[in-house]
Amino acid sequence: MIPRRLVYFAFAWIAVSLCTVSLCTVALALEKQGLRVLYLARNDENRTEAFEEFLNEHFESVTVVAREKFKPEMARRFDVVVLDWPQSERLTGEYESPLGSLEDWNLPTVLLGSAGLQMAGPWNVIGGAG
Repeated sequence: MIPRRLVYFAFAWIAVSLCTVSLCTVALALEKQGLRVLYLARNDENRTEAFEEFLNEHFESVTVVAREKFKPEMARRFDVVVLDWPQSERLTGEYESPLGSLEDWNLPTVLLGSAGLQMAGPWNVIGGAG
């Protein structure tokens, strides 16, 4: 039979270890990441301000540009692009991607709102319906 004192010690050691790992994880999450983020904003001032504030809390450099004013060559100095494009601002018929052609786009990109749906058409990828 294992002595009770040893069992208590083992549980205490596991608890302390888990707390230490949790605290280290939280500390890393609170630390700003050294990425340059470009946020391509939708036509919603409140949402744009909220996302800019949120991104500035987590990344060292954040630039906001209206999606309509963006040119793909502007993205060269950024590490990540966040494209926010609601379905309410959907373009009909044939339209070009604000990011340019899929073949020329090589930056990590986060698609918010209906950006995936909106990008599927001009990039000719699955996701434009359903």
